Amino acid sequence: MNGESVHPAALVPLGAARTVTGSKFLLEAGTSRVLFDCGLFQGLKELRQQNWADFPVDPSTVDAVVISHAHLDHCGYLPRLVKHGFRGPVHVTYDTGRLMSIVLPDSARLLEEEARYANRAGYSRHSPRSRCTRRTMPGPRWICCNRRASARCSRRHLGCGWSSAPLATSSVRRWSG
Repeated sequence: MNGESVHPAALVPLGAARTVTGSKFLLEAGTSRVLFDCGLFQGLKELRQQNWADFPVDPSTVDAVVISHAHLDHCGYLPRLVKHGFRGPVHVTYDTGRLMSIVLPDSARLLEEEARYANRAGYSRHSPRSRCTRRTMPGPRWICCNRRASARCSRRHLGCGWSSAPLATSSVRRWSG
């Protein structure tokens, strides 16, 4: 092959193993890393605790994320991935991006309410903090790959509309990949 070395690709499951929640699959090929889905573990406490474990690879080394759909067990871990250093693009369809712009902020609001209640009721081991610094964190840009919606996408801001969202973006463009 013209003296070029061939690097085999590896697909590594990072979530949803022996369970149906927390979907994450890392595709490594050469020096490239693409994460397919970035889901939260939900359900039993043993599963939810996996959301707090260190990510198996340095998030800053992930080149891109591809989200299959807007369920939290497929996209809900994105804010944590960003918090820990991911800065690449997030590839979504137009409609998935719109749904994520509703689902992620709503989930964050519900989790914050649950944490406040746990603190008031005294069953949380964590002490309450002031507003989180994630509000000013830069996040990945959405890339819409729906060609029919591309005209709308190029003019539409698909940030979630929630001022504290780490995924708020400044532009959307068609993915021509």
